[in-house]
Amino acid sequence: LAKEDLVGRTDYEIYDRLVAERYTATDREVLSGKDRGIYVSHIDGSAFEEYKKTVYDRFGELTGTMGYSKDITQQEIIRVE
Repeated sequence: LAKEDLVGRTDYEIYDRLVAERYTATDREVLSGKDRGIYVSHIDGSAFEEYKKTVYDRFGELTGTMGYSKDITQQEIIRVE
């Protein structure tokens, strides 16, 4: 998806309900400081390693989370075999 397709939309507008619930739950864990922000998700037969962190504005106020994911499907297939 292009940046224009993501900005201003919620997880529930982009993903199916189960995936969106997982993403919002991990966001809450990262925001609460209870988790290190590294997750593995399985979506539509693919595996993704995800990294999330908190984001602060220039005044030190928490503004949300950011992250990225890496497709690790092939590594997961090899690990299972």
